[in-house]
Amino acid sequence: MSLPSNSKQKCKIIRIISPTQVQVALLSDETKTFVVDNNDIIPIVPVLLEQRQQQQQQQQQQQQQEQHVNRLSDLDQFSDKQTSDQEETENKSNYFHSQKEPEPLSKHVHDFARIFWEHRHHIPLNQVKDQNGRTLVGFSGKNIVKYLSAHLPSQVIQLSRHLQGTQNSNNVRDNSHGPNDNENHSDEEMKFEQEGLSKEQVVECCQKLLEYGYIQLVLVQNQKLAFRREELVDFKGSNRYLYQMALEKHREFVLEKEPDRMAWREQTVIQVYSHSHGDRWIKGTIAQVKSDEITVNYGDPQLMQKVVDRCDDCLRSVPDFVAVRSNWKKGSPIEVYSASTKRWWLGEIQVVVKENAHKKVDQFQIYFTVDEPTPKKLTKWLPRWSPLLRPPMPLSPELQKFVKGSKVVVYSVTYNKYLEGVIVSILPEYEAVKVTYGNGELTKSVAVNKKYIKREKKVKRENERFFYIFFYHYLNHICNKCDVLKKIKKR
Repeated sequence: MSLPSNSKQKCKIIRIISPTQVQVALLSDETKTFVVDNNDIIPIVPVLLEQRQQQQQQQQQQQQQEQHVNRLSDLDQFSDKQTSDQEETENKSNYFHSQKEPEPLSKHVHDFARIFWEHRHHIPLNQVKDQNGRTLVGFSGKNIVKYLSAHLPSQVIQLSRHLQGTQNSNNVRDNSHGPNDNENHSDEEMKFEQEGLSKEQVVECCQKLLEYGYIQLVLVQNQKLAFRREELVDFKGSNRYLYQMALEKHREFVLEKEPDRMAWREQTVIQVYSHSHGDRWIKGTIAQVKSDEITVNYGDPQLMQKVVDRCDDCLRSVPDFVAVRSNWKKGSPIEVYSASTKRWWLGEIQVVVKENAHKKVDQFQIYFTVDEPTPKKLTKWLPRWSPLLRPPMPLSPELQKFVKGSKVVVYSVTYNKYLEGVIVSILPEYEAVKVTYGNGELTKSVAVNKKYIKREKKVKRENERFFYIFFYHYLNHICNKCDVLKKIKKR
């Protein structure tokens, strides 16, 4: 059998009859076989690929036509929708702005507490003795309420509004107390009303200072028993209740305002407020730093000493100390303390970071070189007010005579003589130099104002002077001997 002319059928090759002919069978009916020429056979794979390509082209054409039709319809409706789209965008923007997350209440209380802390010196103090006879100093609840209402009414109203916004209802906290707790004064009530705030609002703000730990109850007068729980939690605007600023919060506010206190270290010159020296600020020197405990020496000519907290109001930095550090910037020379070598090393500020993750910071990236035990370059990240940073120390006139790498002679107690050495580093804080001597096997620090170290040039001059003196005496001796011989010959 032979295939009908001008027809295409899917077949499979059964056997090869000759180099030009093969026998095939239909895939649809394998009982039907045919003999065909090799030229009439077309591989089925290229055919399938060609059909697939044609289908893809048709699909692309249909998609392009649909897109064209959609564009035409969009153009027709664009002018009508443009105004509405803009309005919708503005509405969404206004919505998201209105839905901005409010600042937490703790931040508002913190800001109010900072203002209260800044006014602490203006609030009248009460001195009361406790059961053990100790004198306690603090603010009575009544004096706090009176001062806030008289001098900080706008801040009280502002915090009160935030407090009302966080409550489920607008009812102010009921702070009803007994006749001995909150004293009623009609003239004060009238003054509150004139200022646009009520006494309950002031007491409520004080309540938040107590709840968040900014103030603390230290004494209840005429009470022998321990504090009741409600007394520790509820603020009482009464003279019977004595409050103090919490020490940790006081430190927090002091360091926020005066971060230079964190840079204090031993030998730092500061100012001390002294009552014994006429109630004035005098210069002092820090002798020891142990955590937040500062030992300071002060007074002239009589030396006095006191141990106080780092954040005590009787201490402050000298103006030059703050001015020098405030002017540090990129490229400024600076000295860095290395704990591993226990030495200060000269470095340079490479990077200054003022803000990180939306928080105010003041940090430096510092590059410096350490020569011990082998020279190497290091980098450190430190805040501006770190005690591990200081300005470069000036060299005294005597120390300027010695240069790093210059040759010297050092007196050795072990060998009981001077040995040649080399200066490896300058120690301005100790008015000394560090030298290696004895063929580099020995190392020690030597004060330059002692006679245990001499510069090489000075040694050469001394040796030359010694030679000239010896030669002079030798010649005198020879001359004198010649005169004696002449006298003997004459005899």
